[in-house]
Amino acid sequence: MTLSESMKDFLAGTAAGFSGKLVDHPLDTVKVLLQTQNVITPSSSAAGETATTYRGAWHCLTYTFRNKGIAGLYAGLSSPLLGSMAENAVLFASYSRFKRAIVEKGASMDELSLLQLSLAGAGAGFNAAFVLTPVELIKCRMQVQSSASAAGFRSYNGPLQVLWQTIQ
Repeated sequence: MTLSESMKDFLAGTAAGFSGKLVDHPLDTVKVLLQTQNVITPSSSAAGETATTYRGAWHCLTYTFRNKGIAGLYAGLSSPLLGSMAENAVLFASYSRFKRAIVEKGASMDELSLLQLSLAGAGAGFNAAFVLTPVELIKCRMQVQSSASAAGFRSYNGPLQVLWQTIQ
């Protein structure tokens, strides 16, 4: 039994999303922690002050690793891992499908112009955005929830609760 071209593209995208997210997530966690570190807490808002925990990216990375271990760098991974796999699967499969649609109109697959390739890429990116946007929102809320709950803000039990409370 052979896999169809679309299924091969889908599986390749899934594998790319999985491996890419394993490498990317700790750095993304550091980025989100840095972006959200100066949130005004209920106790500091009366005094009008904010707390800066990290002096920079390297300090944030080492501080998080020392205090929370590798799990701290991979906080909130489940949703973005599944999301990245789905996003890249859609991206790869859509890109190939758009290229095949252009070829069906009379172009040669080996001689697609830059404009034709750009249109295929734009269409694939458009499709992938429908997966990426909600996943990004869930990921960011899960990554900062330990800091947010310590500051007196809402804490979530998991990605589905983030999604449900966002919809409400």
